[in-house]
Amino acid sequence: MGSGVAKDPAHAMDLYGRACRAGGPVGCLWLGLIYRDGKGVPTEERRGTVLLEKSCGLGNQLGCAELGLSYLEGIGYPADVDKALPLLRHACLEGVGIACSNLGNAYYNGKLVTRDLTLARRLYAKGCSAREASADACLHRAEMESAAEGGAMAPRDAADGFRTACAMGLANACSRQSNQ
Repeated sequence: MGSGVAKDPAHAMDLYGRACRAGGPVGCLWLGLIYRDGKGVPTEERRGTVLLEKSCGLGNQLGCAELGLSYLEGIGYPADVDKALPLLRHACLEGVGIACSNLGNAYYNGKLVTRDLTLARRLYAKGCSAREASADACLHRAEMESAAEGGAMAPRDAADGFRTACAMGLANACSRQSNQ
């Protein structure tokens, strides 16, 4: 919001709302995130999640990834792994890196699923190399590779992951890449 123009959250919400009502999945996505996360407005998790459902239903894979995260974390509705995992898996397969990263987090932490470090590491790697790559996925992959979690230690791959995450704007990855 506000890139190249004066910030006006109310106007942005109006435009996103119009786009969503007209069947625009990206408008539904951004309006859903604003409400779910309380960006410039009071948090309305249920309303945000309903808008993410609409975005996903209209075919927006980032909307599906965010909806999957909402179900995984119990945002707007009770946590529901049976709804979360298919949404995250599909969005990950469609190249949405944050979906791969969130799915990796679930397996890494054993959140609503059996902990599986090997699968988490593969999901982070996929999220880092996805069409819409995730800096978080790159960082998590690098951390696992440098600590030999979920597979053999891979210092060169870890350094690449830290470098990629740093280039994507994660400052804590920048300091880590110099330590490799």
